[in-house]
Amino acid sequence: MTTRSGKHFRGDKNVMIHDKTGRILISWNRFARSLKEAFEIYWETKQAEVTSWFEELPRKIKNIPFKDTLLAAIPFLSYLLVYSNYSLLRTILGLGKVTKPNHTFLPWMEVLVFHCLPHQMLAKFAHPALDCVAAVPYIFHFALPFLFILFKIVSNHSIRGVFPFLWCAGWVNLVATIIQFLFPTAPPWYVDSVVFSPMGDVLKAGANEAGFHRLDAALGVPFFHGLYAASPLPFGAFPSLHVAWPAVILVSGPWINEKFAMFHVVWITWAALYSNHHYGVDAVGGIFLVFLVNFMMRKVWCPFPLENGKKPSCHFCRSISPPLLQV
Repeated sequence: MTTRSGKHFRGDKNVMIHDKTGRILISWNRFARSLKEAFEIYWETKQAEVTSWFEELPRKIKNIPFKDTLLAAIPFLSYLLVYSNYSLLRTILGLGKVTKPNHTFLPWMEVLVFHCLPHQMLAKFAHPALDCVAAVPYIFHFALPFLFILFKIVSNHSIRGVFPFLWCAGWVNLVATIIQFLFPTAPPWYVDSVVFSPMGDVLKAGANEAGFHRLDAALGVPFFHGLYAASPLPFGAFPSLHVAWPAVILVSGPWINEKFAMFHVVWITWAALYSNHHYGVDAVGGIFLVFLVNFMMRKVWCPFPLENGKKPSCHFCRSISPPLLQV
């Protein structure tokens, strides 16, 4: 019986290695070609979709109901006009700058309704983690209506589903701003920190970012201070639009589901009280205003079909009949 030398064994081993390397290279080349072909097909498909979208764009623009869109936006545009020209309107009407907002009515109403001051109780549990949790709904507050409008357009494949929401949100914001314009009320952070002179003049008051000053200090960036310092309406505690906006979404066919919409209302209410931005009665006032406007839309008059003629998705609205004067 013959035996193979070590040289022959090493040769066979080298051949096996070369064979495996060759098979790996071939497999990799096939995979790369397949990946390239898949990407080319995907790219061509997306190019076709984009081309088709641009080709359909003139027809889609032509089909946009501009008159209905403008009508739905009138209350919201009116709100923006009043809000952005708050100081100018007060000057024109001879009301002057608000230097002494009412700082007694809301605490009195708070104690009358709740028999305590909930914001002071929540402030005792201040913690950096809770500060972050409370900041989340406040950060998304300003983008909230635009995100919900986008959701409505995408989910309904039509801009018409936005009109009832825009109409409701516009009237809620406009009525709330008029109340705040005629009856400026001080938020908790002001009432709890203001110092008056013997003559009744304001000597000093806390920062308008309220409890979020802790986050600004932790981050080293005056984000919330800059956000609230730029507000033209510093004394608009009642009713709370921070709470009202999620409540409008709740009654307008909420996204995700109704439980999440309810949770959002509760979340922003807790955050408003925890951060000393609002009293509990401010939140109640905001929610009541939303349901009042929604009730008027469904029972009295609304220029747009509600819920596309379907049963309202919010169970708070299911027992309310369509508006008597709907057109």
